[in-house]
Amino acid sequence: MSKIAVMDSHLASHLEILTGPKIREIIEIVYHISLDDISANGEGSILALYPLEIMEPIRQSFGIDPASTDHDAEIMSMTKVEAMDRYLLSYGPTIIGEEIRSLINDIFGVNLAGIATLDNARLSIFSKGQWIVQDPADLISLSTGKGDIDVTISATDYYKNTIGIDQFPTELHDFLLTLGFSYHLEMQNYHYSNPAGQSIPEAFKGQLIGKLVTVIKDYY
Repeated sequence: MSKIAVMDSHLASHLEILTGPKIREIIEIVYHISLDDISANGEGSILALYPLEIMEPIRQSFGIDPASTDHDAEIMSMTKVEAMDRYLLSYGPTIIGEEIRSLINDIFGVNLAGIATLDNARLSIFSKGQWIVQDPADLISLSTGKGDIDVTISATDYYKNTIGIDQFPTELHDFLLTLGFSYHLEMQNYHYSNPAGQSIPEAFKGQLIGKLVTVIKDYY
C-alpha cells in the first residue's frame, strides 16, 4: 500500500473537520516528516509569494479582498504552519488528500506525492532540516540547504564501502554538469545554488531526482 493510499485512509477515518494540526499529525505518522518542525525552524520554500490559489484564500481568511495585494508582505512573514491553517480556515471542511498534498507542496515545498514514489529507490534525501527519505543501503545522497536554495549530491558511505569508489557513472557526471552543478574534488560532491536566491523550482527538483533514480536503477 503506497504512502498516498495510507495517508488518504487516515484522512478518511476522521469524520470531524480536518484541522491543520490533525493533518500534520497524519503526515508525521505516514511519512515521518514533521511539518511543525519545518515551520518552527524557518525551513521550507523561500518564495516571494505563494501561488495565487494559495494567496487568495489566505487573504480571504483575514477579511481582505482576495484580489488585494496590500497585505501580502504580512502574509509572507507568517510561519508556514500559520499560512497552512489560514488557508484551511477559508477552504472549509471538504478538502481531500490530493488537495492537501498540493497545498503542502506549495507552502512547505514538501512533495508528498513525489516522496511516495521513492520507496526502495536507494536515494537518501535530506531537506528542510530533516531526513525525508533514508535507508542504510542507499547509494546516493541528495542534501539541500536552508530554504532549498542549494543542493548537494554525493555518494553515501554505503556506496563507497560497497562499490569501492566514490565516482559516479559518466552519464550522471555529465548530466549534473549540464544542469549547472559544479564538481568539488576535495569534497567529492556536486553542488548547485539557485542564482535567483529563491528555492530551487519544482521542475528542476523533479528532473534531478528522476535522473538519480534512473541511474541507480540502470547501473546498480
